Amino acid sequence: YLLSREFGIVLLVAIAIAAPLSFFLNNLWLRNFPNRVDFGWQTIMTGIAVVLTPGGITIGSQTWRAASAKPTDALKSAS
Repeated sequence: YLLSREFGIVLLVAIAIAAPLSFFLNNLWLRNFPNRVDFGWQTIMTGIAVVLTPGGITIGSQTWRAASAKPTDALKSAS
């Protein structure tokens, strides 16, 4: 739980910084084109889902592996 929680916090902080920044910078950049392309919050939410999906799978598999490991095997290999 602690491993998952800390990794989740890092992901959420990264999203909290990147989402508004990318929204405003992309709208500023796209404003200069004659054929305006819509860039809304749906695009940002899609990007967040793309980031959270592999992040969740990665941390979930690592947490599962750590939770299902036998402590005695770790002690045997440490000596």
